Amino acid sequence: MTANFTGGSTCRLVGAFVCVAVVAWALRVVPTVTTAQGRSCDELLTPGLVGNLTVTTAQVNAATAVPPVPSHCEVVGRIDERTGEDGKPYAIGFRLRLPTAWNGRFLFQGGGGTDGNLGNALGSTGVGQTTNALSLGYAVVSTDAGHANERVPFVGGTLFGLERFRRSDGKLIIYHGAADPVFSLNDTIRAYGPALNGAPDTARLFVVPGMNHCAGGPATDQFDVLTPLIRWVEDGVPPDSIPGTANPGSPWPGRTRPLCPYPRVATYIGSGDAEDAANFVCAAPAR
Repeated sequence: MTANFTGGSTCRLVGAFVCVAVVAWALRVVPTVTTAQGRSCDELLTPGLVGNLTVTTAQVNAATAVPPVPSHCEVVGRIDERTGEDGKPYAIGFRLRLPTAWNGRFLFQGGGGTDGNLGNALGSTGVGQTTNALSLGYAVVSTDAGHANERVPFVGGTLFGLERFRRSDGKLIIYHGAADPVFSLNDTIRAYGPALNGAPDTARLFVVPGMNHCAGGPATDQFDVLTPLIRWVEDGVPPDSIPGTANPGSPWPGRTRPLCPYPRVATYIGSGDAEDAANFVCAAPAR
């Protein structure tokens, strides 16, 4: 799967991490393509610079400490403006942040629920993390999925298939709180289970015991999913576990545990500090 960006850059979809309803697609620049080097931020306002795309604002933002954001060009605009079957105007709104010190990678920040809101395009790296993808040098883009978040009839759909994603050599990390009161972990296992069992080299589900909807609860819910995704995509090293730390509001702040790919679970080795992940391994659950 390819996508064309300003200046003829081509990106390839390489990975994704998902918290049930929140999606972020990681993209990497193919080494042989050209980039838009030398183009200033305000030049992106030039009409017709990219076909079927309208840039409404393009401004240079200075670095800030909170949140950690480097100097970057922020671009807001619309893609594919058209009139829908209902006679209303539609377009895909987007926000793109281009860091001055770009690391050569792109990250797409997806939305939650039914989308309809334009995200901040900072690029979450996981739960409870103090950094973001933009501060790591990624160019980050978010969209509103082509609609305003207005009250409309819900249209159901089917779970996307992994086969095309697998053929593109994509990698998918899904994490789900076992105590999620919004979406049942059992539903996720039923929906993704067969695909996960058939494609462990493409997708893995990490269950977080005690975690609520994407974060919170008595859980080791502080973890980074972007780093293991990068290692899987770029170095071919699949994540056999992800380090997790209990949040300050949990009954055991600072406790660490390995988060394990389903169906494996964190299992105590029988000796050592039970608060330390080093004394646990990911193993098949006891029957």
